[in-house]
Amino acid sequence: MWLFSGTVLLWLNLGLSSVSADLNGEKNVQLSHLMNRQVFEYRAYKDVQIFHYNIPEQVSKATWNFSAVPTSPHACDVRNVSVYLKYGSYPVINPDGSEFPSHFRIHQSPIYESHFVSDGSRHLVNVTSPTPGDWYAVAFLPISRARITQKGLFPNCTIWLESSLSATVISDVIVVFPEVQSHQEVQLYQEIENTSQTYKWAVQVNVSRCSVHEFSKDGKSGSGQDTATTSGCPLLVMSSGRSLPNPDHPGTATTNCSNNGPVSQCQQEWVPWEEQWHYLTISAPRHHVGFALKVLFQSCAPEYPLPRYLLVNDLDAKHICLSLNRTSKLRVIFRNTNDQPRIPPPPNCYARIPLTRKTYGGNFLFEFDQLPFENGSTPLKAYVGTMSPTLMSFEIRPSQDIGGTLNFEIGLDPFLNTSFYNVSLIACLTHGVRSEVLPDRCTTGASLRVNSSSSLTVSRVSIPYPEPGLWYITMQTYCYLRDDRLNKGQVYIDCPSNKTAVYFGLASGSCVFGSCGRYGRCHQYISSGFIFSTCVCSVGYRGWGCTDGKKALASSELLLGTLLLTLSNIFFIPAIIVALRRKFYTEALLYFSTMFFSTFYHACDEEGYSFCLMRLSVMQFCDFYSAILSFWVTLISMADLGHTMTSLLHMGGAIGVALGVEYDQTGLWVFLIPALVGIFIIMVSWASHMHRKKGCYPKKTYWFLCLPFGLALAAGGLLGYAFLETDHNYKFVHSAWHGMMALAIVFLLPLRHEAEGYLPPGIIPAHS
Repeated sequence: MWLFSGTVLLWLNLGLSSVSADLNGEKNVQLSHLMNRQVFEYRAYKDVQIFHYNIPEQVSKATWNFSAVPTSPHACDVRNVSVYLKYGSYPVINPDGSEFPSHFRIHQSPIYESHFVSDGSRHLVNVTSPTPGDWYAVAFLPISRARITQKGLFPNCTIWLESSLSATVISDVIVVFPEVQSHQEVQLYQEIENTSQTYKWAVQVNVSRCSVHEFSKDGKSGSGQDTATTSGCPLLVMSSGRSLPNPDHPGTATTNCSNNGPVSQCQQEWVPWEEQWHYLTISAPRHHVGFALKVLFQSCAPEYPLPRYLLVNDLDAKHICLSLNRTSKLRVIFRNTNDQPRIPPPPNCYARIPLTRKTYGGNFLFEFDQLPFENGSTPLKAYVGTMSPTLMSFEIRPSQDIGGTLNFEIGLDPFLNTSFYNVSLIACLTHGVRSEVLPDRCTTGASLRVNSSSSLTVSRVSIPYPEPGLWYITMQTYCYLRDDRLNKGQVYIDCPSNKTAVYFGLASGSCVFGSCGRYGRCHQYISSGFIFSTCVCSVGYRGWGCTDGKKALASSELLLGTLLLTLSNIFFIPAIIVALRRKFYTEALLYFSTMFFSTFYHACDEEGYSFCLMRLSVMQFCDFYSAILSFWVTLISMADLGHTMTSLLHMGGAIGVALGVEYDQTGLWVFLIPALVGIFIIMVSWASHMHRKKGCYPKKTYWFLCLPFGLALAAGGLLGYAFLETDHNYKFVHSAWHGMMALAIVFLLPLRHEAEGYLPPGIIPAHS
């Protein structure tokens, strides 16, 4: 039953002068301005910076303005910046070219890309007729180099991104209010001349169809003379849901009514967005046209298509039940709607399965299931129609529900009797508007298909970062017979039963079903207050679910990297032996600690083949702390200050190094300050010795044999560590750094005084 929702009954004259002066009721407004935020290099989705905007209704054009600048324009190179913009939820992207899992569906609303450089110039992104609501942009820096830069050795080239949003809002929009029209003839018309007019109306729930009728009438020319409309209905009609019509957008329906010939009526019909505004733009490019507009809904609400006959003035045989009692007296019974037999719903009204939401307390962790029975138990099966589709709907909430992955899977009842025929189940998952179901596919959205004759018993689809709003699942089952003589191999028949039992699961979780497979870990991150989940892959695997192994590292390469970085620490054994022989027991203990913690830190930090003795952060602190402290005590030993001063500087160095490592363990000054202070102490101590001894200190053998080799090894290791490390050669260069620094200790560690009773045989003492 078609219900009148609204009719425009207005008399309005729009002249060219008023339209030009008022600019069609348009006004430009500044919606938001987001100040500078740091953007990072993209290695995984966790590195993106999220920007949030909100667009009001009736916006004909939105313009984003982006500008990126470095912290030091003169010292930093210009970097490329990438921005991806999308309505509703975070853009799902793969800038590294990795593949998505096979069951992922990522093509929802269009994504707008913008690529520019960080030179401070302005870059615009224009979107015509944007969907009102939340918009999100993710920004990052593409990886331009694989070199590992040490903090403090290179300028801090942080890139900051600034953005703003402005929009053009149309205020001249006529609202069509829902009302039921009487049967009287419509006599008042709207008039437009060489311009356009936009209308909007709200669509509520349970509306299956929406149509618009335009009735043209003879227009009037500028001179006031009547002009017959011989071309029928000379109007151009564009309609869309949620946003203003845009002829370049696939969601806009466009009808040129002039193509109807002499017919004066034009009509559009479509499946509407429930609980949303719908917009209609009517234009007459070359005519002065008068017309009437009528909007019709087909409602599937429970009270329709039957009215409620609570009181009847005129007796109507259709609403009266005649019955005879025992005394054969005639009674007239006025029947309520609840007592009347239900008639079949209209063809486009599908049977609905209501769903309830279950939230598990975590971020975007929830599921939808059927309403429970009276005893509290949840139905295990859902029954899908065979004669017409069955519909389920659910809502994704803005902001709080969009950071996970929506997973939907469906399958046939495994106990289904297929002895005489097979069953095919088609399910369509769509956002905003339900889909039509065909025997082999869906007209829109994600299609899921399960056949009883196939070994595939379950079909699933995953939607990363789903858009907010209403989602629909439209399902229908078909019966068929196998016929291998046909190309398609099956013949569809009428199903003996009206319903078929199916199982389904509908839930939201982190990453890919809560995990990232064997080669990744699932994490939740916060950017600008918005929470999202993503996978962090390892051993060269990439992709949204760490399933793309095109650049994965071989097992032999992973094993080689682990062995090099761990076993290269055995070069500390000669340094430990030399320190023990020369009675540097404190130094020997620190060299052993450095070897121990460096070995197990790299064993825990490596991918593929790893072993963690303790938490990684603890091992990392101990590795940096023992390495810098070993460097410090070696310099103090070279200064030869005596027991009292040496003990004092050891303790002072232990406290200072612990403070520095805790403050910034990867900073340059954590290494540089102990080195400069130690070298200064050595210079003062050696100068004092030379002044007292009136000669060279230490001996020439140490100056020309031990010291050059030790300094050369230390300098080579430092240069490689600071300037040569990349992602590809890290295991080789860093292993060489371990060996060169350990061997440098063997040459730099001094000898004991003769007075202390120890002098290695065959070695000329370096101290007098």
